[in-house]
Amino acid sequence: QADVLISFGVGPHVISFPQLVIVDNLDYIFQPFLFTRTELLFFKTFVFRSLKKARTIVTVSEFGKSAISKQFKIDSEKIKIVSKGTDKNFIPLPSSQRENIKMKYARGNEYFIYAGDIAPHKNLLNLLKAFSAFKKRQKSNMHLLIIGKPGTQYDLFMENLRLFKFKEDVSVLDAVATEEAPRLIAAGYAMVYPAHFDFFATEPLHALQSGVPVIVSSRGVMPELLQDAALYVDADNFKEIAVKMMLLFKDEVLRNALIEKGKVRALSFHWDLAAGCFWETLQAALPG
Repeated sequence: QADVLISFGVGPHVISFPQLVIVDNLDYIFQPFLFTRTELLFFKTFVFRSLKKARTIVTVSEFGKSAISKQFKIDSEKIKIVSKGTDKNFIPLPSSQRENIKMKYARGNEYFIYAGDIAPHKNLLNLLKAFSAFKKRQKSNMHLLIIGKPGTQYDLFMENLRLFKFKEDVSVLDAVATEEAPRLIAAGYAMVYPAHFDFFATEPLHALQSGVPVIVSSRGVMPELLQDAALYVDADNFKEIAVKMMLLFKDEVLRNALIEKGKVRALSFHWDLAAGCFWETLQAALPG
């Protein structure tokens, strides 16, 4: 007797009342190596049916809307955008606290930081190559912190890191307490987030919110989310990533300008705004 059914990704096909389906990624299409054959078969069989049957589809970005419309030949008018919000715990730190964090995790040195899954699809080997090129050119004490949950092929990544020339200046923190992550990001010199593909990514937004500039891929959703508040790279080209790292390191005026732009841009992503937008979309999905 429901007025509308809200589903995530896949909804039932045997009900007659309206459905609203939320799609916040299409990883099974764009990154199929993350799934088993059984999982891929399930998604390929049922997602298309669900989206065709749904009265309304909600996704998290214009990039996602375009991808859904193109992949499933769905009228874009049926797809509504409800952006995600950010965690209010990510805020700038006083200089004294930043120094404490750097002393605890980077021997008192400045550091680049990556936050997210530690897995191949996040392009972390290219990040290591870029950091190596940066270190060779700058001869600085800069560190690299990688924080997040271990993902697929985590052990292989750690083995590659063991052979890395500058491994003493790299720290992998795979069990960071929830309350510590905001402090680690806020104390960073810059975030480097080289992932190839995302429908949405909160980690770079959390960096902007914390007063930390970011370097991200020029493909996918990032230009839409961050606009002029970030430096963009071809994530497949580690030399280009290194060049942007060096640019931030040498140009303090640019770095400060990006920090100020980032704080303003981060204000657009608030859960209250998301909730209000979703409620309006839900109301519109109800039967007339």
